[in-house]
Amino acid sequence: MAGKIRYLHEDKNGYFARKRVPTDIRSRIGKEFFMKALGDGKREAERKLPSAIAEFEKEIERARANLPSGFASENGDAGDDTAACPLSPNQMAAKHYADQVQFDQDLRNTTHLYARHGFIDEFYVETLREIRSGAATNDEIQNAIGWIFRKFKSLGHLDSDPGSTEWRYTASRLAAAEYEALNLAALRDDDGDAPAPPEWITNALSELENTSEGGQKQEVTSLQALFEKCRTRKTGQEGLSDSTSKSYASGIRSMIEFMGADDATLITNRKINDWLEHLQFEKGLDPQTLNSRYLPAVRSTLKWAVNQGYIDHIDITASVQVPRKPKNRQKGYTQEEATELLQRALNYERQADSREYPETAASKRWCPWLAYFSGARIGEIAQLRKEDVRISPEGIRYIHITPEAGTTKTGHYRDVPLHKQLIDIGFLEFVEKSSEGPLFFRDENGTRDPVKAADQVAGQISEWLREHGLVPNGVSPNHGFRHGFKTLARRYDIATDYMHAIQGHATRTAGEAYGDTDLIAMQRELGKIPNISIA
Repeated sequence: MAGKIRYLHEDKNGYFARKRVPTDIRSRIGKEFFMKALGDGKREAERKLPSAIAEFEKEIERARANLPSGFASENGDAGDDTAACPLSPNQMAAKHYADQVQFDQDLRNTTHLYARHGFIDEFYVETLREIRSGAATNDEIQNAIGWIFRKFKSLGHLDSDPGSTEWRYTASRLAAAEYEALNLAALRDDDGDAPAPPEWITNALSELENTSEGGQKQEVTSLQALFEKCRTRKTGQEGLSDSTSKSYASGIRSMIEFMGADDATLITNRKINDWLEHLQFEKGLDPQTLNSRYLPAVRSTLKWAVNQGYIDHIDITASVQVPRKPKNRQKGYTQEEATELLQRALNYERQADSREYPETAASKRWCPWLAYFSGARIGEIAQLRKEDVRISPEGIRYIHITPEAGTTKTGHYRDVPLHKQLIDIGFLEFVEKSSEGPLFFRDENGTRDPVKAADQVAGQISEWLREHGLVPNGVSPNHGFRHGFKTLARRYDIATDYMHAIQGHATRTAGEAYGDTDLIAMQRELGKIPNISIA
């Protein structure tokens, strides 16, 4: 029948995919047809059809291999016994691209009408661009390409949690593949010629072929998988939730994209050097960023993988030369600068007609003071909850900085006494009047990501300080407090081990690691810092 698309059917409830179950496995499957709803719109149904057929084929494979059924439900969740065969984001994207290109060709072979429909969903294409660039929200990703995620989850290829760093990266690659497939279809509409796929897709397709031939080799040597294992072993936490893992993740993704393959065995010292030059001179990344985040991410992962026996030794000597910047002043705030800044913060009040949340206003008032007297990172201060302001059995008031509230650099908690001036100017009264939960950002339903929310607060504080001319050239608005605390600690002779404990820095020697730095001692040391002179 002219124009009829194979496996696509329509009834009064909308479009659905239907494929007859082969007779040799029908008794095992328990039904005559596979069926899956595809929605009300024909264009949407055509887009979803390949993933539905792929699910049917996978079920047939399982049945013929006499494996337990793990066929996905209507909402895309596979059963617990789905055979796990994880693929890298690039591999999933390449597989999706190949499926879509083949499906497009199958449609053209079915009827001449398909190549003449001339329909391009510009809104969908623009959403793909936003997902590809990382600008889309999690909900926008789910609405646009959730069907692709469900396809790969049902096949056992995907195990990342929605909203996670890995999930969003996977989304960017899937969106890129979907975009390339649509672009190819549009070019075919014009002249019928199919351009070669991008190099990264070609490389990933080659990986898939090698994986099928080489068994589990690819899974074992995946750079992304090795990175996740490395960070899990080092932090004792799943999900790359600590700040170092999050900082390093972009470097790992960048290396994989540069190689066009997720395989640590392909990495050489020369390839690392070429990658660093590409990032510095073509992408314009700052050398300091490469030295502090990108290179350590790859180097530490490979070193760990070598030590654990996953890959052979790689002698990494590639490096980035960081130009020496002229030092015209100290890194932290001077006493005069800090005094002016803290005076302005203490006097800050939310305007009655302002749309600013009270929590945001409170962050501008209190976070600089807490950072000044603790040397903590602004992000650690911004994530504080009401329950994190505590009193010890000895009657010492302190803040409990913990990864449970969001994150810490080390992944460990620490307790820091409140300086007497903080109590004198009313911080405890502010806490007492605050609602349960975060002190410095609004989270009415308890659903906000505390790390992202704290980062947003830190950015707002930084912007506010700059707007009022309170940040000198050469000083980081928020990190200047951390540098400044080190200066204060040395000026007023705070013992080094207490200085490190208060700021959450690692000890220098094994000897310093013995024993605890308790609140009584830390309160004594913090008390050496004099009050700020305020009007």
